[in-house]
Amino acid sequence: MKEIISALRTCRDEQLPCVVATIIRVDGSAYRKEGARCIIQPNGDIIGILSGGCIEEDIREHAYGIFQSGRPQKLYYDFRAGEDDLWGLGIGCNGAITVWLELFDPVNFPAAAEAMLHDYEARAGCTAAYYAFTVMTSEHPGAYASGQRWNVPAGVAYSEFALPDAQTGIAEALIDGKRVEALVETIQPVPRLTIIGVGADVELLSQMAKMMEWHVRIVYHETSRAVKERFPAADELHYVPRADFSGLPIPPRHYVVVMTHNLELDQEAVKQLLPQDSVAYIGVLGSRSRIRKIVDFAGNADDFHARWLQKLHAPIGLDIGAKTPQEITLSIMAEMIAHWNGRNGESMRNTLNMGMSFAFDSGKEQSCPNPFG
Repeated sequence: MKEIISALRTCRDEQLPCVVATIIRVDGSAYRKEGARCIIQPNGDIIGILSGGCIEEDIREHAYGIFQSGRPQKLYYDFRAGEDDLWGLGIGCNGAITVWLELFDPVNFPAAAEAMLHDYEARAGCTAAYYAFTVMTSEHPGAYASGQRWNVPAGVAYSEFALPDAQTGIAEALIDGKRVEALVETIQPVPRLTIIGVGADVELLSQMAKMMEWHVRIVYHETSRAVKERFPAADELHYVPRADFSGLPIPPRHYVVVMTHNLELDQEAVKQLLPQDSVAYIGVLGSRSRIRKIVDFAGNADDFHARWLQKLHAPIGLDIGAKTPQEITLSIMAEMIAHWNGRNGESMRNTLNMGMSFAFDSGKEQSCPNPFG
């Protein structure tokens, strides 16, 4: 989303129009899901990815018409029959997607453009989940004009529009006998990560976390190494008294990675932060014997509860055979993303459970069932 916001801000500042393309419905398998966006600029450049390159060229052609007419448009792509037939490219999926094109024009439609940009900026900075509604088509333009936007707190019953099963997709309503169609998206707060430490590996992790659009905070006591210039990707640098993390503010569903390379600091960080309800995940870098010392230290507290250990991921990271600092950082980030999404980090080949089998005879590949029908 930050890439989209940055592009829209540039268009606003330079007084240039662009077209925003949004996936509003997916049937079957697709490269991206509902809510994915890209931007088409007047010169044809595209910012963002919807399909890995399979439909972007066609979307670009339709965008030229949007620049001329100013009217939004809905496109439908069905790859379920002959997925290699369109544009001579394999899409890498076997499904159908619907894409919504709408104009962002800060010159001719400044109020609508500002509303769109404000909507996306609010999503990037939200701290609580909510539903974002955007009207696509309407037979009731007086009350619900195309492009109109509003938000509803998550968990609040909304009587007019029935939320889709996935709570992201197309919602319809019949208002005064007139049909209104809207895109509804479940907006979640950006994942928030606190890294305790100031080593070179902290810099690598902060860079990768920001690449994933996580909010990154680095926490440490004041030293010559704990300076913001060493961690340009981090959103903030927070100082605490040495080994005292008790007053550290922790927002809900927070992620913590402890990588100080100092046993005393690691022990205190885990002991003080593990009991906090707002901490959803706490990972510790280190060998198994070192992790045992840290867990034993935390477990000596009189009010320690064994259930807290379910939040502890140590040694941190997925087992990908990581050896270099970059590979170790990747394994850490992959585990945190899997945890955030409620997954276990298993191979996609296993999670799809397609029952595929491969056999070779005299160098020839044998046929196997088509997993997509």
